Amino acid sequence: MGAPDTDALGIAGSRVLCEVAGRGGALLVVISADQVFTAAELDLLGGAARADLAVFFVVTPGTTGWHGGVAPAATAPADGTGTPSAGGTPPVDPVGSAVRKQRAALLAVVPELAVAPWFPSRPGGVGALRRAVVAWAAGEGPRRLATAPPAGPHRTVPVVPGAHARDWADRLDRQVRAHAQRIRQHLAIELAHIHLRVVQEIVFGAGCAGLPRVLDREVHALSQLATVQCDQAVDRLVRDTGTLVLGRPPQDATHRRICAAVQTGLAGSRAVRSLERVLLVTSAGDIADVTGAGALAALDAYPGAPRTAVLPPVAVALAGGCFLHFWGPGSTDPGGARSWLQHVLRELDRELQREVSHRLDAVRRALGAVFAEAVDHGILLA
Repeated sequence: MGAPDTDALGIAGSRVLCEVAGRGGALLVVISADQVFTAAELDLLGGAARADLAVFFVVTPGTTGWHGGVAPAATAPADGTGTPSAGGTPPVDPVGSAVRKQRAALLAVVPELAVAPWFPSRPGGVGALRRAVVAWAAGEGPRRLATAPPAGPHRTVPVVPGAHARDWADRLDRQVRAHAQRIRQHLAIELAHIHLRVVQEIVFGAGCAGLPRVLDREVHALSQLATVQCDQAVDRLVRDTGTLVLGRPPQDATHRRICAAVQTGLAGSRAVRSLERVLLVTSAGDIADVTGAGALAALDAYPGAPRTAVLPPVAVALAGGCFLHFWGPGSTDPGGARSWLQHVLRELDRELQREVSHRLDAVRRALGAVFAEAVDHGILLA
């Protein structure tokens, strides 16, 4: 929160930050004693709370110290408690007062963060913060390992009697079309919002020179949105079709085995290479594509754990030529910049519509093959 770019994050930057913090698992917020949480920061922290992230707060002295320029004692308690002096007047604790003030201001808007710990930045270090983070990490590691797929032997799950007559394949086809249409509509709406936000930057913000930076952040957040929605659709397809074929919702271990089988099916098809692609916006406003796992890895905002989802991530980015184009001479025409932006978003809309349909159709074929084999043999190897 105290980073120099906080005020310029915007909606897209906040989404990217939440995604990165989600992969790391925690967020450290640094705020000064005289700083006021902005609406954008409160919205970001609300998203962190809803994502069930661990949030740690550190309060630093303001421009005039903790309170009216009074310097805190190194041993002053952070919670405002203290022993009364001989005259009966409790000692002044500007440190604890500053922490309580900032915490109250936050909880009035985001009460979900009531359990988040707060630490004052005192002379002599932040040992309490370090111990709290270490304790959190010590519990987070085993928790993540517990959710990893088991490496045990396969087992068989019986298929429900009469599964071949349950019309599961047709229902899978209809579900795939419905999910694809919903995702395409959502992405089209988001592209319209991106258009409005970038035009505002051109007209009221940094002008044409700021267009590539803002658009690159916007399409990064758009990539994350498309990836999450495709992952959720695949998860729903596996669970719904598995329930129809097996007669009950697949258990977690069975669900993971089905997803692994679908991944194997995708890897064995000719479509897998086209699924690992980056849609690259060129300086001419066209969309090129770069394929391969290396291209996808280069766009990772945070080098976290390996991805376990069935599909590769959806990836959109700006080529370096876009930045040079709008930083060079003769690139200060707002009308030309808006025309370029409109063309880019129109091309992106068309490419993303195709990409979503192609991805879900590839999953439909692979998932259909897995369950067709299970129905033929009467058991699913899970």
